[in-house]
Amino acid sequence: MARHGIIILFGEAFLAPEKTEAQKRAQKTYMGKFARAEIRVDPEKQERIQEHVAGQGESVNAFVNRAIDETMERDKEES
Repeated sequence: MARHGIIILFGEAFLAPEKTEAQKRAQKTYMGKFARAEIRVDPEKQERIQEHVAGQGESVNAFVNRAIDETMERDKEES
């Protein structure tokens, strides 16, 4: 019988197959390359973000990184 983990994403639960030990090690190595940042948004903004990224075909992470890059570039040009 396959084991499953539960993924919670924006308050919704999803079943995911249990990772193998090799998958766990690979994910830990991959995630070690990144810093983690957490932001707080009100529920209405969260919903608007989700709708926006779905329409753009990108993840929330990709959207946030793109917004940061574009804002920093614009700020640099204005300086």
